[in-house]
Amino acid sequence: MGRTPFEMNRSQSQVSRAYSPGSLFTFEGGAVACRALPDHENREVADGLSEANRRQIAGLIQEYVTSWLARARQGNNPRHPIPARLCVDRSVLNELDAVDIRIGNLRFQVPEYAGYEPFPLSFRCARCGLHREARSPDTLAREMTEFRRACPTGEGSCADNWRQLDFVMAHWSGGIESPSPRRLERAADGSIYPISKCTHCEEERFRWLGIGTGSLSAVRLGCVNCDNTRDLIMKDRETLEALGPDLDAGRALHAEINMEPISYRASAAHYPHGDRVLLFADEDRMRLLEASRAADLAGRLREWFGFPAGGDLSDERKRELLAQADRLGEWDMLVGLRQGLAGLRAMAGMEAAVAANEAIIARTEANWAATVFAQHLGPSTGLQAVIESRSRFPGRLDPVRMAVEHAAFRAEKISAGALEDGRLRSVPVDQLDDFTRPDGLHAPGDLDRVHAASREWLATLGIAEMRIVRDVRVCEFTYGYTRTSSLPLVERRSKAPGIDLPVRLRMFPQVQVPSATSGGTARWKHPVLCVVSSNEGIYARLDPTLVEAWIVENDLDLPCSSPGLSLGARLLEQATSTQVLAAPGAMKPFLDEFRREGEVPELAYPHVFTLLHTLAHQVIQHTSALSGLDQGSFAEYLFVPDLAFLIYRRGTTMDLGNISSMWRDRGSVGEGNEFLARMGSAAALRCGSESSCTHKGGACPDCVMIPETSCITRNDLLSRSALAGRGKPYWARWNTAPRREMVGYYDTVARVRAAAAASRR
Repeated sequence: MGRTPFEMNRSQSQVSRAYSPGSLFTFEGGAVACRALPDHENREVADGLSEANRRQIAGLIQEYVTSWLARARQGNNPRHPIPARLCVDRSVLNELDAVDIRIGNLRFQVPEYAGYEPFPLSFRCARCGLHREARSPDTLAREMTEFRRACPTGEGSCADNWRQLDFVMAHWSGGIESPSPRRLERAADGSIYPISKCTHCEEERFRWLGIGTGSLSAVRLGCVNCDNTRDLIMKDRETLEALGPDLDAGRALHAEINMEPISYRASAAHYPHGDRVLLFADEDRMRLLEASRAADLAGRLREWFGFPAGGDLSDERKRELLAQADRLGEWDMLVGLRQGLAGLRAMAGMEAAVAANEAIIARTEANWAATVFAQHLGPSTGLQAVIESRSRFPGRLDPVRMAVEHAAFRAEKISAGALEDGRLRSVPVDQLDDFTRPDGLHAPGDLDRVHAASREWLATLGIAEMRIVRDVRVCEFTYGYTRTSSLPLVERRSKAPGIDLPVRLRMFPQVQVPSATSGGTARWKHPVLCVVSSNEGIYARLDPTLVEAWIVENDLDLPCSSPGLSLGARLLEQATSTQVLAAPGAMKPFLDEFRREGEVPELAYPHVFTLLHTLAHQVIQHTSALSGLDQGSFAEYLFVPDLAFLIYRRGTTMDLGNISSMWRDRGSVGEGNEFLARMGSAAALRCGSESSCTHKGGACPDCVMIPETSCITRNDLLSRSALAGRGKPYWARWNTAPRREMVGYYDTVARVRAAAAASRR
């Protein structure tokens, strides 16, 4: 774990992803392949990341790694149990093989520097293909001068032209090795030993055969002495150690242990793992998500979504709480109204007075329930289930977290005052400010016509509110990696049919952290590479009346546990219901059911998720096309229970106001804004692979997919059908056999608007 002698400076986003520890890369020209290492010198994040944010990030990592371990051990492998250490990094497992990630064992770094070393250390002669290998990067330069001594034609006639191999041997456990004739074997006593000689003549020199044919499966090794050839087979040491007894007993297969050749240029050689969190100034609101704040969380969810209270307080308790809030006068007034009602009801002709007093009493009690009593009323049965089921969701898909984050976002970006430079924190696109209004508006009323045209487009799209948001503060972080697959299980049907192999999630190797005191002992911690940025975004919220109409038109299942419950509350209840969590359609950490055809029944929540998600991708694509920013430079956040989403620009480069500039440059009196006009055009949801894409669910790279690093679900739960009809999501299972297509949201919006216009005539 010592510090590498090589170091390079790159942008923060590059170091946290493309050059994160464990990745493979080449410098310009591709002359030397290298492996990235953690850098001890990266400074700790000081500004922009509070202690609450660090706890939040540590909690998300704990949650993700725990889910990864559970999924990796649930694969189809009846031969033997899966050891936990082959699923996740051994350093995060406790003595009970449970994931235990502590914030004190993490170092939150600013990713400015990356260490690196040459890798792989295997070479071949460009003339004869002779294999040579260095023992370590430190001895590479000296050993390369001695390679020619092994030349079959003699040292003096050696071409001395060595090429670094352009592939590595990788394993789903995260192990990676330089290609070599060396094989690992297991002795009877369980010890591991290498075999490097030819089994026919014990020659130690080999030639590479089949390199350059275009297929790594054709690569073989040939003995220099006897010309005997053999397959390139290398075993992963850690997997061999863990499964050795099972291998001896016939319960494990060699295919579970053998490594496979992968080009170091392929993405399968290294998948970085991380997440992103919105950063808020009000930490108390985000602390509602802590387990100890369940009662406070229940009160807020009642306030936001209209959940009924679970039980009434006694009059004595109500009076006590009002007295504590210095509102005892309101209680005395209510008591007087109640006493007067009995007399009024006994009098003829006092019906209006009775109704007025009853309305005052109802409003007063509702106000108390939402304010003074909110934290003291128990949650309803449905709300209690919503809160208790949170642990079943990954952080980015937790609907309760979405609700809390949306409330924090609205408070800090929509309702808050201006920034220090005087600009508003967010601007409605139909009420532009001086920084977003189009240039060239001279005639009186021009801006009003722009706003009117924009409002018409928003209504056509079924969007109740759209805003340009400034100062979207986000922390994107990476902390580990996998090889061969980005998911917890991988299949190798030709080598291990019927068996799922566990992919091991590895934490970034530890870095040395100096002691706070001069005489203290330095500690080793896993780095968490954090990129904190503040950029512009676009926020949109759909009209709940139109979304509910779309749900009804598609016959989507959305039960209502209490009369008058809001759409958001009903979505929360369905997403977290025991029935849904145990069936296809649950938002599980890796969305397994949503990759299989016809798996999920007609549930409203995943379809509403797909609707919002697809629309968010549309916004990203049109923003990218009109602003000049690459799609990969955007990211998204969904607030499903509130029918809202946010797309924003990622990165730490200077914010040139591209989204504001786009809106200003693309505005006109006739169409309001070209961005909205494109969103609403008939061509917006067409696809170059139209019929094929529609048949497969209406989502492909030709239409609504974006780079996976920008997508919150890696391009799952997407379908153009949710917006425009013509097909259905790939994973959807309709219960009504004759039906093959779903009703698009835009079609529902058009019908509702047409009906409303007809009723006004």
